[in-house]
This record gives sequence, C-alpha cells and structure tokens, in this order.
Amino acid sequence: MEDELKTVIKDAARRLTGFNRRSYQADIARKYFDGHARKAEREMGRGRKTVEKGLKETGSGIRCPDNFGGRGRKRTEEKLPDLKQDIAELAEPRTQADPALKSSLCYTGITAEAMRKVLVEEKGYTDKDLPCANTIGNILNRMGYNLKRVLKTGPVKKIPEVDEIFENVWTANTESDNNPLSLRISVDAKAKVKVGKFSRNGSSRDKKAKEGEDHDMNPIAELVPYGVLNVLTGLMTIFLGIHLKPVIL
Repeated sequence: MEDELKTVIKDAARRLTGFNRRSYQADIARKYFDGHARKAEREMGRGRKTVEKGLKETGSGIRCPDNFGGRGRKRTEEKLPDLKQDIAELAEPRTQADPALKSSLCYTGITAEAMRKVLVEEKGYTDKDLPCANTIGNILNRMGYNLKRVLKTGPVKKIPEVDEIFENVWTANTESDNNPLSLRISVDAKAKVKVGKFSRNGSSRDKKAKEGEDHDMNPIAELVPYGVLNVLTGLMTIFLGIHLKPVIL
C-alpha cells in the first residue's frame, strides 16, 4: 500500500469515534489485508484488538456498547464513596449561609489542609487513604464550599407601617397645597465636598502639569450643599455651607 493512501486512511479514521471507527477499520482490513487484523496492525499501526472487535461487530451485526464515561482516571469521590458525605458533615457546622438568603452558595472558612487533617482525626481516614490538600480543595469547590466573603444583610426595605405612613404624608401634603397661607418646601443636604489641593484625577491644559495631593486627608474646608425646593412652583435654591478646619498655630 502506498504511503499517500495510508495517510488518507489514517486521517479518515481519526475523524471517527467508537463503533464508526471500528467499522471503518474493519472494512479497510477486509479490503486491503484479507481481513487479517495482524496485517492491518503491522501496515497501518492500528491496534489489533480494536480491528478484531470491529471485524466481529460487522460480521455478526451485534454492536458492542461504548463506555466512554469509564475511561480515564476516576475522581477521588468515586474511589472513596463516603468521602463527600464525611466532608459535608465536617464542613456544615463550620459554614455560614448567605444571611440575605439571596444565594444557594455556601462558603466556608476551613482550609483544604485543615479539612484533610480533620478527616484523619475525626473520620478515621489514614494519610495514605486521602489525596493531597489541593485535591481536597478541588472536592470542596465541586461540592459548593467555595471561599467567599460573607455578605452583609441589607436594611429592611419595607415595614408593615409603611403604607400607613405614606398615606398620612400624602394627606398632610394635600392639605398644605390647598391652604393659601401654607408653603410646602423640601430641604435636603448632600454629601460634603472636601476643598484642597487634590488631584481627583483631574486634568488641565497647561505647559506644565499642576501638582496635587493624591489623598484628601487634610482639606482646607468642607462644602456642604443644601437644596431648598418650592414644591408647588418647582423653584429650587441651593446653598453651600462652609465648614472651615481649625488652624493650629
């Protein structure tokens, strides 16, 4: 058989898997090697047992099922069936659920090395039975025990009395708007703004760049913006209160 033809046959076989590949190899063995698996192995480099299996399948019409899932190395959880349950029993008392109950994720403060040590001390495993700490860490991750920050519970958005409070506010506002002798305003203050020689990632069009402090730890003063809104007319007035820092002489 010519080398070019061998290359074409090998390339076609690589594109197939399982029964289809065995069936193709069996056809090649019958056509070019008189149906001998050993000749096909010698000339094409194919596994003799695979070719024999393909010859038997195509000859009998009975297809052998492929067990692709059984190939490769098994995970430690499969070798030690009780390991996941033992890890869960040890991890659960040390875990903390999301306080806001917004996620099903668990997060644990126990390390992989500590978990391995506890498995030996409390569950009767020997050092030879268990894999390394990195593998224990991977098992913890697969089980959902990931290292994460503890989430803070958000403030309560609504209490049972909210509807009643807003109804009272609406009634008072309506009475004020209907009273010609009453003026309803809304006053609010915003966050303080520190004044000083700070950069704040600013830019200026100059020949020489201006210098500024990268932190605002010692401001000259603090500006406090206040807004006063006339609700009926929509007129708004803004005041800036100044909070001067004491100067130490």
